[in-house]
This record gives sequence, C-alpha cells and structure tokens, in this order.
Amino acid sequence: MDTSPRHSAPQSAPAPVPQAGQLPPRLRLLAASRKRPGPLDGAWWPRSSDLAAEAPALLAAIWAARDSKPLHMTYDPGIWDSHPARVYVDGHRVKAGWFRTGDPHQVTVALANGTRLILLVVPSDLGADEASWALERSIEPDNVLGPAQLLALSRQAGEHP
Repeated sequence: MDTSPRHSAPQSAPAPVPQAGQLPPRLRLLAASRKRPGPLDGAWWPRSSDLAAEAPALLAAIWAARDSKPLHMTYDPGIWDSHPARVYVDGHRVKAGWFRTGDPHQVTVALANGTRLILLVVPSDLGADEASWALERSIEPDNVLGPAQLLALSRQAGEHP
C-alpha cells in the first residue's frame, strides 16, 4: 500500500472561529454532501489529552461546519486524562459518554440532523508531519482505513519522508 501523502482537491470543511479563548481545532471533515467512503468522516488532532478542555472547540467547529447542533459525543477513555459526562458549547449541553472499543483513537459525534460523525483522534504528541498526513488521508475519497491503520501508516510515512 502506498504510504506517501496524497494531495487531493479540498474536501474538508474549514474550521470556524472557536469560542473565546480557544485555539481553532486541527480538524478535517468530509464535505457534508459526501457519503462516508470508509470507516471515517475525518480526523481531529487535539493539542492535549485533556478531553474536557479540547472537546468544546471540536464540537463548536463541527456545529458550524455542519450547521447542526451536536447532541452526544462518545469516546474511549484509554487515551484521555479527563472523562467528561457533558461538554458545553455556546451554552448548549452536549452529553458525553465513554466506552472501551477496539480502537481508542476514535470519537463519535451525533448531530441533531441525524448525522453521526466518526473521527480519527490523532495523538496530541504525534509529530506535525505524521499528524498532517493522517488528517489529510482520513478525508480522501478512497480511504477505507480505520484509526489504527491510518496512525500506523502515518508513523511509517514519517520514518520514510
């Protein structure tokens, strides 16, 4: 399998301006008009492993990009230092819950319009080149790889620039 970064037409939604005091999330989403070709709708590269601190900007960006209020977020607690039961976005409460999965590098966000987004969570301590590779590959039309596979390939791509 080719592990070199691919360049494709822009398909990600731009990250909107975050809430006051927050940096914009490092996020790539499939265009809202596209069907999910594989297991992912995009990828998110948080700046830390504190989910309570990182989730509000992520959910605000998704809300703005998809024009639909986030209702619920699920995550695997294995990679997070905090495990919130709720997150507030512009005064709106989003329920959050955790469960152990086969791949902790995934979050799922359910929106009011019925959409369910599945995102790769790129480790916050991953190098910029490897993280960028995973973010971009997650939204390519032919991507059929899940989180573990994409992260493994991104690390290999970083070893062989």
